[in-house]
Amino acid sequence: MSKFWIMSFLSLLICGQSLAQEKVSLEEKQMRLSLDLAESLFVEGKKREAFYLYQDFIEMYPDSSLSINALERMAQIYSEKQRFSAASKIYHRLYTRLGQSEKGLKFRLRQATLLEQMGQATTAAMIYEEIIKERPTSALAEEATIRLSLTKVFLGS
Repeated sequence: MSKFWIMSFLSLLICGQSLAQEKVSLEEKQMRLSLDLAESLFVEGKKREAFYLYQDFIEMYPDSSLSINALERMAQIYSEKQRFSAASKIYHRLYTRLGQSEKGLKFRLRQATLLEQMGQATTAAMIYEEIIKERPTSALAEEATIRLSLTKVFLGS
């Protein structure tokens, strides 16, 4: 009798794990479909509609690694609309999330460039120096060095 209960329990446990895995894969599929739809709209030039889908995606899946793609696209749309402050905030959010990884510093560089466009050259220069210090031999540091030298000319220092 006890063997029957043990076997039933194990079968139920295995079945439950299988259902949990299906749920995760279903959620993953939903996330990918949602992001693919937004991306299709973005590529078609329907950026307003895409923006709202990216925004919804981030609200629904804030911790997903895919939300980084959605945030990046939102920042691009803001930049195209010359809403530099909003784009800068998103790039800062991405940098905060990714830290001083290569991709994180790429977003930090974009933020600095936008700050420069908004007339915040001193803050942008500090960020350029930070990038150069963090990754002195990278392509990012090379770009930051060029931008920093131009910014210093602008600031007259």
